[in-house]
Amino acid sequence: MAKIMYIIRVHSAEERDDALVLLSVLAHVKLEVTSPHTIVLRLEGENRLGRQTIEEKLGSLRSSVRWYPNETDVEKCLKTEEVRAKYDVQW
Repeated sequence: MAKIMYIIRVHSAEERDDALVLLSVLAHVKLEVTSPHTIVLRLEGENRLGRQTIEEKLGSLRSSVRWYPNETDVEKCLKTEEVRAKYDVQW
């Protein structure tokens, strides 16, 4: 069974920190900051937390949540973030 993960992108480091605080109340999740604008949220165990619940927790934070069904897709996303950061590409 593939692990369910969400990639959460925000517009600033301040928003990233705010999102971490808001998401830290969720049970059975692992949060990992992978860039100044990206948080990876991994569900642990049998957690079936849905996108709508995550968006509700984030409230009005300007963010986009993307769902990736497996490790390969997440790694592609993270690699893209590394390349963007290396060349200072704005999105």
